[in-house]
Formats: sequence, C-alpha cells, structure tokens
Amino acid sequence: MNQKNVFTLLAITGLIWSFAAYTMGAQIANQSFDGLTDQGVFAMSIANQLVAAVNIIVVLVMFATRNHSNVAWAFALGFLIMGLGSLKHLVIDGVHVPVIGIVSQFAFAAVCGYLWLQERKVALA
Repeated sequence: MNQKNVFTLLAITGLIWSFAAYTMGAQIANQSFDGLTDQGVFAMSIANQLVAAVNIIVVLVMFATRNHSNVAWAFALGFLIMGLGSLKHLVIDGVHVPVIGIVSQFAFAAVCGYLWLQERKVALA
C-alpha cells in the first residue's frame, strides 16, 4: 500500500461522491431529514451542490499531492474529524447518516494515518 495508489483511489471515490451529492441533493435531503418542506429540500439540495463543488477542490488537491509524503497527516486528521462529526450527527443529532459512510471515514483516517506513520519512520531513519 503506497500513498500514490491510496490517494488516487480516494480521489476517484471523492469524485463519485461529489457527482452523487451534486445530482442527488434532493434525495439526500429527503432521506436525511424527515418532514422537510419543498423549500427545505430545495435549500438542502443547493447546500449539497456547494459542498460537492468544494469537495472537488479537495479531491484535486489530494490528487495533485498524491506523491508528497507531508500531506498524509492532514488527510488523516481531516477524515478523523469528519468521521467524528458524522458520528455526532447520527448519535446526538438524530440525522440519518449512512453507517457505511461513517465506517469509510474512519477507515480512510486509519489508512492515511498509517501512511503518515510509515513516512515518519522512513524520515527518522
């Protein structure tokens, strides 16, 4: 497992997620929040499109830095924070967050953390 391959896979996953969030914003809103009005669904759809656009920026940065060893720690920390936030939404806020998404976020954090620790071992040796 090397960083270039992992970050390429994560970038592809991120592009797929961005496309889904952009095109299916209304469905995501309906499945996440019970009882939204049409205006609420529309607002959430627009918010999903904005988040998808920002995610494309992150995906491009991830792909551009896939050969740079000094970025794995940042992605590990980012995925960990995202996973904790999603877990909070599920457990405390009562939002219907897909469990596979939370598991994926923690798995991505673990993989990026592993890559970062491996790079640190090489740098310290």
